[in-house]
Amino acid sequence: MYAKVKVTGAGASGQTPISVNETVTLNSSNPFLTAAIRDRLTFDAAGNAQVNVERNLGLGVQNTKAVREASQFQLGLRGFITDTLRYDAYAQYGRTDETSTIYNNAYRLNNSGGSRFAALANSVDLFNPNLDLTDFSVPLLYSNRERTQSVTAVTLSGDSSPLFELPAGPINFALGYEYRKETGLQTPGDAFRNGTSFAAVSVFDMDAGFDSKEIYAEILVPLLFDKPFADQLDFEAAYRISEYSNTDAENTYKLGLNWAINSQVRVRGSYQTAFRAPNLGEYASPITGLSLALFDQTSEQFVPRFAGRYDGDPCLLGTGNAEQCARYGAAPVGTPFDASTAAYTFGGNPNIKPEQAKSTTLGLVLTPSFLPGFDTVVDYYNIEITDAVSQIQPAAALKNCYIDNPVAGNPLCDAVLRNPTTGLISTAIVNDFNLAAIEQAGIDLAVNYRFAAPDMLGGSFKASFQGTFITKQSRQNNATVAAIDCKGTYGGACSGDFASLLQADYKHRVTLDWNLDTLGIQLGWRRIGAVENAADRNVGIGAQNYLDLAASWRLTDEVTLNAGIDNLTDKAPPLPLSGANHFNTVSDYPVQGRTFGIAVRYQPGF
Repeated sequence: MYAKVKVTGAGASGQTPISVNETVTLNSSNPFLTAAIRDRLTFDAAGNAQVNVERNLGLGVQNTKAVREASQFQLGLRGFITDTLRYDAYAQYGRTDETSTIYNNAYRLNNSGGSRFAALANSVDLFNPNLDLTDFSVPLLYSNRERTQSVTAVTLSGDSSPLFELPAGPINFALGYEYRKETGLQTPGDAFRNGTSFAAVSVFDMDAGFDSKEIYAEILVPLLFDKPFADQLDFEAAYRISEYSNTDAENTYKLGLNWAINSQVRVRGSYQTAFRAPNLGEYASPITGLSLALFDQTSEQFVPRFAGRYDGDPCLLGTGNAEQCARYGAAPVGTPFDASTAAYTFGGNPNIKPEQAKSTTLGLVLTPSFLPGFDTVVDYYNIEITDAVSQIQPAAALKNCYIDNPVAGNPLCDAVLRNPTTGLISTAIVNDFNLAAIEQAGIDLAVNYRFAAPDMLGGSFKASFQGTFITKQSRQNNATVAAIDCKGTYGGACSGDFASLLQADYKHRVTLDWNLDTLGIQLGWRRIGAVENAADRNVGIGAQNYLDLAASWRLTDEVTLNAGIDNLTDKAPPLPLSGANHFNTVSDYPVQGRTFGIAVRYQPGF
């Protein structure tokens, strides 16, 4: 498999046009100085005058172009060792390369370390608002990234019939082993490694990797078969032993029961544990530092898309608890603070732990004989995640430490460090930590009905409904705060960062399929229920509906042509008044409008 994707967007540098605010030297021989300007300058004996210039360079809106190429190779073998023992083995290798380049930016310093803009002072008219500095800008390599993943796995499966059988039948089993290795390499462009661009961002080298080894076993034990009120009763269990090179892995298990009361009614339930190991970015991403001024709305360097991450120091503003401010050595109320003297750091955490999860499911399957072609499945689920990876933004950490929970030992106080001499903020730490707890419960409903099409059309129809009803969705961002009710919401308050996540309490997809001999056509209707801003329940987004159309044509026994149109009516995404991402959108809503897709599948007959 090979794929190449090109993306143009704001990128790490944002979209703000670059500007300068620096002192340059103007010479009295400068041909662009008007008499009025000369009269306002003071030249020294050498004929030089120091002038502070603040202006937009006129290079246009910054943008980042990323080119991502991905390739994947897989080889597998499967077969029988005996009549009741099978094997399935495969090896897979994948690699992704990405090059990101920032446009409408420029090198701030030359090879000698001097200001490139200052070097232009006497060769161009710096005071001309229409000055063309196009040649001053060059595309700047932001970074090259390389990710690889290698997986090797083998599974043996079979049943116990050669050795023994239970009254209800043989025990089915599977034993497996999987080895996985991932690597990540990031090489920054020189301008961003050395901080010589006009962008207030930096990027660092990364060369990291990890491997994992897992052994697992699964069994399916038939308890009853062909008995009154028990056409079939099976017990299933699974256990997985995991070892990761980058973290302390957890062994996990699953227990389940499947009870077919008769041919029309089936009940099933399960309980299982799981964990998610930290990915490369979460545990090995280098610490990146930005100026806190970029997040300070009172600073001239403020970037609007960073709004809400830092809202000032409560101790300086006078809104913080005085005893707590004194406990952590904060400067007095009213002390001036220049946010450009502090750092905002983010990145991975080598001490991060796996996320833990446990889930419970209970389901009912109905296939009534009085309505041929009809079936329905109802599943209840409850999922609890602890040690979820999250970040604490400075605004939230400061508010919790000094206003909401001003006690000694509050762990969030350590997320914002102070200069021990001045008492002013020196560093805001926004690294990945195991902070959050998440719980979700709901009901999934699937209904299908198959029936013959009218004779004049031929073929058959299938009507389907798949819906999700969320009954509980909560998030506790850290142990010091109460859980937030996130059911039926969107916005950053329930995401752990400032990504605006959609967490609708109702979604469905309804489809109508018309199947002929070699042709299938499907019309789909997607609905996302109404949601409210998690931070301001007075602002919301109404229910959204989308139509999709797809078709599949089997040209030959080996070749199938598939085509589809998503968002058939080209509906624009909703733009909420508040709580959106910095592009004023929310995840899950289609932002590209109508999209088309076509694919050809070839499956050899040998």
